[in-house]
Amino acid sequence: MYITELIGYKDHPINKARSLIAPDADAHLYDRTKLNPQSKQQKFIAELQKYGFKILGERGQFGIVLEHPNYKYVFKIFSDDPQYMKWLGVVKMFNYLPCVPKFFGKFINLGNNTFACRVEKLEPLNFSALSPEDQILFRWLSITGGDLRDEDELAQELIQHIQMKQEETYELIMYLNEHFMGKLDFYNNANFMMRGNQLVITDPVYSPESQSRK
Repeated sequence: MYITELIGYKDHPINKARSLIAPDADAHLYDRTKLNPQSKQQKFIAELQKYGFKILGERGQFGIVLEHPNYKYVFKIFSDDPQYMKWLGVVKMFNYLPCVPKFFGKFINLGNNTFACRVEKLEPLNFSALSPEDQILFRWLSITGGDLRDEDELAQELIQHIQMKQEETYELIMYLNEHFMGKLDFYNNANFMMRGNQLVITDPVYSPESQSRK
């Protein structure tokens, strides 16, 4: 795992080093044919921690997040998570929207269906700090789960407002309804974060077969 795989931002903490995984120390360990994926993932995490990154929150079933106080992004490492990969496809399509997270650089393949990526550092959800328009968006998503078929009077009033005031966000909602209905979790506040006063939808797609995606 060399620094060329991480180049993309000048302020990257490892840009001052020659490599993320020091090639002069046990070089054989970095041969992709000799290093098993689990060890490679653990080595990657250990090297990030060596440079001051710390694990954020609890380790999830599918992923782990590491942050550094001096940098504007976090590292997200996830394994065997096809639902998150589908959501990343949606994010790529709608990356012009402020309500989806921003990613930096290329994804790093750690093997065994495990990937690392850099995603913007966001803040926990605080409803009172959201912009008025995003308060309306959050209320609608929380009430309906993102289902445009919900005929509740309040839900209809809110979605009509969103359609008029946030046209591009409404297009995202329509796309999710067409392709992911029954596989969305907008009832879980953990799937929302904030950028300033902007609501950011972080990770809403799950597998209905397991009733969970984490």
